[in-house]
Amino acid sequence: MRTTLKFFKIEQLDAKVAEYERRISTESLSLQEEKKLIAEKQALQAQKPLIRAYMEKQQGLDTIREEMKAVEVEFKVFGDELAKLREAEKREREALDKLKRKQQEQLQIPPGLFEELGSLKTTRDAVLAQIKALKVIRS
Repeated sequence: MRTTLKFFKIEQLDAKVAEYERRISTESLSLQEEKKLIAEKQALQAQKPLIRAYMEKQQGLDTIREEMKAVEVEFKVFGDELAKLREAEKREREALDKLKRKQQEQLQIPPGLFEELGSLKTTRDAVLAQIKALKVIRS
């Protein structure tokens, strides 16, 4: 659409049409020149609906661009908040690990016992899932 339009604003088009009307009414032109100006004026006036449609689409694009900028700002804010939360989580994990080590030292629990307990719980959960599956098959 943009390639077929000579003007992109109604005001520009109206100014050019007014210029053609002024030239037709005030200048002494040959019949051929006058017909040419009248044809150009009519062609420009025929573009008015296209220019209006172009302007409406351009406004729609501007609205979408503004919405995208707002979303980008929100995304950046969420990203910053997420980074802060991850940093806080990291600090909490470090504090928890420190407390676990201190507890192990106080209780004289062999190192790796908590990790072994976690793997045993995982194994237990897998065995329970197999038992449930076998019960379903048997039913």
